[in-house]
Amino acid sequence: LYGIGGIGKSRICSEYAHEHETAYSTIFWINASTPAELATSALDAVEQIINHYIKKPPGHNAKCPQIYQRIALDLGVHNSSINDCQELLAAVIKRSAIEVLKNWLSEESNDKWLLVIDDYDNSYSQSHRLKDILPTRGVGHVLVTTRKSIAGQHNPIHIEKIGEKDGIELLKTLTQLDG
Repeated sequence: LYGIGGIGKSRICSEYAHEHETAYSTIFWINASTPAELATSALDAVEQIINHYIKKPPGHNAKCPQIYQRIALDLGVHNSSINDCQELLAAVIKRSAIEVLKNWLSEESNDKWLLVIDDYDNSYSQSHRLKDILPTRGVGHVLVTTRKSIAGQHNPIHIEKIGEKDGIELLKTLTQLDG
């Protein structure tokens, strides 16, 4: 979604995500207003993934180092010296939380997610081009809000003056979700 600031792009995405949260296994909201915010939001998303893994399977011991080594392997940051959550997060940061998140989302077994990249501005960073953030496989849905149209992206929608209800209906149509 692209259009002038304050027109309601983020609100449309927020309402869409709320209305369809049961259609997704998880929803990640990435603040891409600056490179620092992007990195912080990506790390928060990876922490969300880690917390999901820690909570399953039932009856496991979250203090067991093998749990963190298994999660590290699933995240692509395997290191046999990872024994707790802090070491796992340090390995994610060292590798790049953006890259770890992108790779996790690209895994075929991780489907039914929604990734919202909010307030993306491709003029601020050569190091964080949209193609470097987006998953390589289409096993979930991605919504991007930006002030400028992003050439070459799928289904760019110019948001002018559109009501919230119409915006949500538009996203439903594009993602082929009912209800």
